[in-house]
Amino acid sequence: MKACTHGVLAFFDDLEQAPWNLIAQIQDNCLSLNGVVCRSCGEACDDSVIRFKLEIGGKARPLLDETECTGCGECIAICPTQSIQIHRLPETAVTEAQASVGGAKQA
Repeated sequence: MKACTHGVLAFFDDLEQAPWNLIAQIQDNCLSLNGVVCRSCGEACDDSVIRFKLEIGGKARPLLDETECTGCGECIAICPTQSIQIHRLPETAVTEAQASVGGAKQA
């Protein structure tokens, strides 16, 4: 895991842990937040959880659907300003996510 410079793989020490306990967070130095046209992260996201909302003044605000983000790291690799970080969800959020996924499978 030392080859991963972004630290995404460092969270996977325990192979039993759920894959959805990580989430991407977009930082303030995001090009799009600063008026520069860039949607690289949204285009790289296979699950389409990063979308852009056009605002007055021509800025496109990136919106991340935290309930669907898997923390896979695709958006990190493509971001030209390294404005995306991966964080571990609080344990209560992981438990709630596991319960909702388990409930959805049973339905």
